[in-house]
Amino acid sequence: MSAPNPGRYREHLVSAENFQVIRQLTLELANVPREPMVELGWNPKNGDYLKQLARSVPSQITAPTRVKLVILDEEINDPTSPGRSSVAEEEPESPSDIVRYLPKSIAAMYPKLLRAAFEALGEPETRYRTGFYEGEVVEALNAIDGVSGN
Repeated sequence: MSAPNPGRYREHLVSAENFQVIRQLTLELANVPREPMVELGWNPKNGDYLKQLARSVPSQITAPTRVKLVILDEEINDPTSPGRSSVAEEEPESPSDIVRYLPKSIAAMYPKLLRAAFEALGEPETRYRTGFYEGEVVEALNAIDGVSGN
């Protein structure tokens, strides 16, 4: 088995607890004003992709399960499949990880979109809609920041 080609993909691990928050906040992207989201790169296609990503991970995941986000250089249409990438052949899956795939173009804007959604909704509305307190949301947002590659 050959070593992964770092130019083709990279990985970002998120704890189950943090991904529960990210999942709920991702589903709220559709409920915030469009204009600031469009300025950050949101469009209906990547919005649908992120919604599909969020829904593909069970809402009640718990530790030790983690979500491994694999960021690919190529564009793909399904967060549960690496597309043409050979990433699935490169490394065996950990039984405690849920693996999902993100094109680099979407990964670059994902943390910004989540932060913008949190800011647009505000703390009380985010709590009402997601069930998570501000501290939990901030921790999850910090945990997802590295997915953008910056």
